[in-house]
Amino acid sequence: MRSAQLRALISRVSGYVSVAYYTAQQAMSVAVLRIGALLLIAVPIAELAVGVDLITTLGLIAPELAVVVAIALIGFFAYRRASRK
Repeated sequence: MRSAQLRALISRVSGYVSVAYYTAQQAMSVAVLRIGALLLIAVPIAELAVGVDLITTLGLIAPELAVVVAIALIGFFAYRRASRK
């Protein structure tokens, strides 16, 4: 094998390895993002199914809604307390 052919072969092989590494890295990145998204959805659903803290669940799913619900609950309990007196 001549040196020019050997250099071309080495260049081609290193290019293939580089493309394979990049593809594997992208696939891992996409997989990690999807697993993280599934966890962000699955944890609140599991908490709701088991009956754990509703405000925590809402805080994970929709933080703005959690604040509104918390303010409404505080207002409701303050109204009940004031009406009992």
